[in-house]
Amino acid sequence: MKRSETNGIDIYEYDKNAGKNFQPLIQFGDWRVAAASENGSGGGPITAMSRHMETDEVFVLLKGSCTIFAGGNGDHSADITPVEMEPLRLYNIRRGTWHARIIAPGSLVLVVENRVTGDFNSETEVLERPVGIHLSAIV
Repeated sequence: MKRSETNGIDIYEYDKNAGKNFQPLIQFGDWRVAAASENGSGGGPITAMSRHMETDEVFVLLKGSCTIFAGGNGDHSADITPVEMEPLRLYNIRRGTWHARIIAPGSLVLVVENRVTGDFNSETEVLERPVGIHLSAIV
């Protein structure tokens, strides 16, 4: 949400009361910056993986905790590996990589991606068995 403008600088802010777990904040040219928060699952488990066939996607943990689950880049997800994000590190999910994430309640992740990333150029796969429960959801 745009908050203000100062002499050519636009200032945007994530609206935690908007009721959305993914909020595009800035879009320009070919790219988009968004914020992602708890995905409504209460911290897990993951029942599906997705992959973007034309674009990479970058995640940056701003606060709290988030686990990315990576399933390789084959025809189907395999050998799903959890990666616990560390604050202010950049995690680049390469084009075609199966992935999902669990964002703990009260956490916030910055997302940078091509602005045309969407359902029409992405695939989703329902998992036979759910994976991962975020530890903060159990505590």
